[in-house]
Amino acid sequence: MKSTTSGRVRLLLMSVGSLVGTNVIECLDAIGREKFELIGLNSETEAANNFRMDVCYLSPRATERAALLALLDRLVDTHAPDLIIPLRDDDVVVLSHWAQGRSNARALVGNPAIAEAIRDKWASYEWATKSGLPFARSAIDPAAAARLRDEAGFPLVAKPRDGFGSNGVRMLLNDDHLQAVLAAGNYIVQECLDPPRILTAEDLRHGFPFWFAPVQVANPSTLCLLDEGGCEFLAAWVSEARCGAALRTVLIDAPPLQRLAMDFAQAAWREGWRGLLNLQTRIDSAGRFVPIELAGRFIGSTAALHALGAPVVGTVLQRFIPALDPGPTSPPQPGAAALKQVVTYSVPPGYRATLERSGIWRPPR
Repeated sequence: MKSTTSGRVRLLLMSVGSLVGTNVIECLDAIGREKFELIGLNSETEAANNFRMDVCYLSPRATERAALLALLDRLVDTHAPDLIIPLRDDDVVVLSHWAQGRSNARALVGNPAIAEAIRDKWASYEWATKSGLPFARSAIDPAAAARLRDEAGFPLVAKPRDGFGSNGVRMLLNDDHLQAVLAAGNYIVQECLDPPRILTAEDLRHGFPFWFAPVQVANPSTLCLLDEGGCEFLAAWVSEARCGAALRTVLIDAPPLQRLAMDFAQAAWREGWRGLLNLQTRIDSAGRFVPIELAGRFIGSTAALHALGAPVVGTVLQRFIPALDPGPTSPPQPGAAALKQVVTYSVPPGYRATLERSGIWRPPR
């Protein structure tokens, strides 16, 4: 393991300003912030997490792949990180391509083909089907969408194929909605299992509510770790969320869900995926867990899992960096709830300007 002269573990965190970045930093604080040297990458200059790093670099967006790959080359040469951790779906894809063919790459990713399949929700459906794994009924073309409508009925759910954090997700209530999203392109239409609360005619009788952010129906979710030795199940949980942010998380003990998660993990492992595999499901009318989405990274409930006795960040870091001592943890607490509250960070004048002007920020000495 390479480390700084102070003995700290070097972590390169991509998209550190994201909500997932906040979760991971919270876990690192719980493990012991003094154990780490954190190198951050972020494309937004104002994110508070930028200024919680030991050094932060202004990053090209993931769509500027060549520039981002070149920056990764430079930062690995400069900092020799012990592990590179992608924190958004786009990072997973870019990093998997960067790591391809680098036998000594210390990156929490694997085969780019699986990364691409995870990133695109239609590709996820096709990969699962090809692998003999269950998945929510889905469609992208008008004929298949019409069949899905006839079989499942409304509501249907439409998601951007490359979406994340529930951004752009729409509830389709009629044929006009269905035709509109198909015409827009880049959407996958999916059967809607356990539909969330939606606005009704009664809700709209006195006008459109100024605020409308319903609690999203909890997706039973899992996280597995895949390394050269095989697959390990890490945790299963349900979270209630608003606007894509998990506010209440409960650890669950659900053997059928665990088996399903491991089936997905083993299929991905056989095709060369390494790192993390997150499986999100819904429960159908027969009480079965039906997969709806995949991710190849830590997720927005990561800090809650740590608080509930499932220290997934510490487990992953110790697997890839054996010399790290993640410290004591509490036993798992199935049924207990972890509640998320907003925390405020101040950003002193000039920090953002420095990052924007020079492309790099370090804390003043």
